[in-house]
Amino acid sequence: MAWPRVSTPEEGRPFVEIVDSSFSGKPITHPDFVWLIQLTSTREFIGSCGIGFDSETTAGGGYILNPRFWGKGYAAEAWKVVVDWARGQPNVKRIEATHHPDNPASGAVMRKVGLTFDRINRKENGYPNIDEVVVDELVYAWKRSEGE
Repeated sequence: MAWPRVSTPEEGRPFVEIVDSSFSGKPITHPDFVWLIQLTSTREFIGSCGIGFDSETTAGGGYILNPRFWGKGYAAEAWKVVVDWARGQPNVKRIEATHHPDNPASGAVMRKVGLTFDRINRKENGYPNIDEVVVDELVYAWKRSEGE
């Protein structure tokens, strides 16, 4: 992810407020929708996924999981629901997601939910959870076809 990891409840409070406001019906200052990912068997929260609208026709999103749950299909299962919802919005013509070039597993998740490799953003972001080095990003996208 391209934002720092939180390590205290106080640091995480603004994120929880975004999640809460995105479903409250109250006016929000951001066009984002975020869902928490919870295991049905234990009710444990293991991550989150979401989507935001960069414009009326373009959405961008992603997911994050606790590393203990990587490689088990949870990210694709949860995020596919979000991507399918966004595809169902008639005004959405494009959905994008990016990942660090050293994380091909994220690319696999993006392909599983129906996105395809689109391009490389040259030296766009740092990934503060890895280090502060600014790296290229791999961009995956879904584009609505003509007449769809």
